[in-house]
Amino acid sequence: MPIFIPQGFRFAGVHCGLKSDPNLLDLSLIVSDLPATAAGVFTQNLVCGAPVTVNKGRLSQHRTFRAVVGNSRCANSCTGEQGIRDAEEMATLAANAVGGTDEQGLVISTGVIGIMLPMDKVRKGIADAAKKLSSTEDSFIDAARGIMTTDTVEKYVSQQVILSDNRKVNIAGICKGAAMIAPNLA
Repeated sequence: MPIFIPQGFRFAGVHCGLKSDPNLLDLSLIVSDLPATAAGVFTQNLVCGAPVTVNKGRLSQHRTFRAVVGNSRCANSCTGEQGIRDAEEMATLAANAVGGTDEQGLVISTGVIGIMLPMDKVRKGIADAAKKLSSTEDSFIDAARGIMTTDTVEKYVSQQVILSDNRKVNIAGICKGAAMIAPNLA
């Protein structure tokens, strides 16, 4: 079944050393070549990971973004002020790596709670992923694989729709398996 890649988007998934197995991808980068409108739905729980806090703040102030960086193995949750700084840095590095401004990046993290991100590996991973960005089906699947934790398969969907003026539009998404305890989404 073909994957319908949205026009103007590029993807990458790399192994940067967060997972011990070098055959497993652990960092993903999704990029819009032009500023794209973003929206978010977040947990209503009082306790949330640093990426949730960072993205809530960014989305309340800005509506256009260029990059989303995601990592697996470390949820960057229960990591205090350093976790917030790390999430901010990841989002900014991702945006800058693709020519965006500091505030044009978003960040997602999944994995073990209560451990700090090894930022030296994350920095290198973002730089490596930026060099691999592509709009191929393989790069899209690699981005889906880079956010897998205990998932057994990558999860993605795509659809092509035809608008009333006969223009074709591709819509695609990736996600990870939900192992969250009571996410209580808004």
